[in-house]
Amino acid sequence: MRRGYSRQRARDRTAVRLGWAAAVLLALAAVFLSHVHHREMQAVRAQAAQTRAQLMAQSMGQRLAHAMAAGIPLRRLVGVTEFLDRWHASHPEVTRIAVHDLEGQLLWSSRAPAAAAADISTASADIAPAGVPQARVQVQLHNGSRQGLAERLALLVPAVLLVSALACLGALFACAQG
Repeated sequence: MRRGYSRQRARDRTAVRLGWAAAVLLALAAVFLSHVHHREMQAVRAQAAQTRAQLMAQSMGQRLAHAMAAGIPLRRLVGVTEFLDRWHASHPEVTRIAVHDLEGQLLWSSRAPAAAAADISTASADIAPAGVPQARVQVQLHNGSRQGLAERLALLVPAVLLVSALACLGALFACAQG
């Protein structure tokens, strides 16, 4: 009887160790998949931000071109900074809006400072009344990928713990079944 008991204990310990090994492997797989998903989503967010920045720049360029088409010279437009600031305030993902002449000289900008290059998409569009470019609008947007590794792992912890607990319970259940 003693020998059978020690074999059962050895099987139980092995099953528990396998359960813990499965839990660790599941946790590692979850972290890896989270990282891969984050990288894929970064690329999608960057592309979406680039498209959105381009559409915003075109829209602002068209609005300024309409004002110039009314006969107001570019440098005499009034309220452009306020227009850019209102646009900036109504779109929190915008980090900066600027209007440059064709030589690249800054004419107006929103009052926000230029953002760092990381996770920023920049697009520009011509201000072209009657189809003749006279200036360019440049829009910078944050890509929206502010969530770091710590936040992603914090979101994963409950799911990993649940699956790990299930793996351990499965191992213990297998031990109890013999």
